[in-house]
This record gives sequence, structure tokens and C-alpha cells, in this order.
Amino acid sequence: MGEAKYNDKDIRWSPDLQQWKYHNYRTVHFNKTPTEGTNSALDSESKKLEQDEDTAQVEDLLRQAETTVTSAIQKLSS
Repeated sequence: MGEAKYNDKDIRWSPDLQQWKYHNYRTVHFNKTPTEGTNSALDSESKKLEQDEDTAQVEDLLRQAETTVTSAIQKLSS
């Protein structure tokens, strides 16, 4: 396992995740052009953000659908 410093902080290479991590397990985001081996880290982080946004959109749609269905049931019951 490789270790280095980035912005005066200790980082380590995670071979399982194929990305650099701080010692608190957070992913390292490099400000400069990524070096070999860090592209996958940046790609996986960006995919995770996209998945989080997709999940939030789906949750919003489900809430809206629930509200619409509940409202329709109440109107039909009265």
C-alpha cells in the first residue's frame, strides 16, 4: 500500500478501491491534473454524486405521487 502527502496531509493508496484516501477514509480530490491511478477515483466519486442526485429525484417523484394518490382517494371518499 503506497503512502504520500497531499496538501500537507497523509494519504494512502487503496488497492481495493483503486483510489487515494486520507487516513480518515475520505477520498482525495486532486486539484491538479490527476496522475495515473487517480482517474478511477475521480470517476467513481462523480458517479456516486450522480447516483445521489438520481436517488433524490426519484424520492421527490415518489413523494409527489403519494400526495397525488392520497388527495385523489380523499376526494373519492367524500
